[in-house]
Amino acid sequence: EKWLTLLHDEGVLIAAWRDLKEMIENTESCSDWIQLGSLYSALIFETGQGLALDQDNAKDFPHLTPSHTTSLISAQRIAALPENVQTEILYVTRSYYTRHGAGTLLTECPREKINPTMEDHTNIPNPHQQFLRYGYFDGKAALSRVQSDLERTRAVLPEATAAVLITHLNETKGELCGDMPLSQFTSSFDRVYLSNCPWSADHSPIAASPT
Repeated sequence: EKWLTLLHDEGVLIAAWRDLKEMIENTESCSDWIQLGSLYSALIFETGQGLALDQDNAKDFPHLTPSHTTSLISAQRIAALPENVQTEILYVTRSYYTRHGAGTLLTECPREKINPTMEDHTNIPNPHQQFLRYGYFDGKAALSRVQSDLERTRAVLPEATAAVLITHLNETKGELCGDMPLSQFTSSFDRVYLSNCPWSADHSPIAASPT
């Protein structure tokens, strides 16, 4: 396997360690949220991937992420700041579903059903993540998970707004590949960010997605 050869290549390993060293040397660490709030005009918190993959989701155990993927912990840290701050909860999703390896994927379908010509040279099969699976976008289920997350978060930050960023629309002709129109899904959010790529999967120009 090509990826396995690269993993043991001395030149690749040396370059990776050099990159890590540079990153550590140029990264500041701070656990004092009050100090952070006074130093920066904007703070960005990133959780793990997938609301349904939260480590406390006993329903789908054991195929979960060993961390909290919801926005609650970030909201608690923001609420600890001495002053009220404007907070936007940003949910990110592809225009279709994907999942690595085992676990529940109720709308699973062959990749060709999403787009027969798209290629992914990054998520190649490997022993650690196995293979990438595909599924139709389930708008109702996605909104249900978002609403549940928002209810917990807004109990801590009542004024927080909800936004959504939808990527890979260029691979699905500017629409969600599923049971719900894009306009219906995005109407549930205060702000919407859409991928804006002028090329479709077959390399022909398409209209840019509005924001």
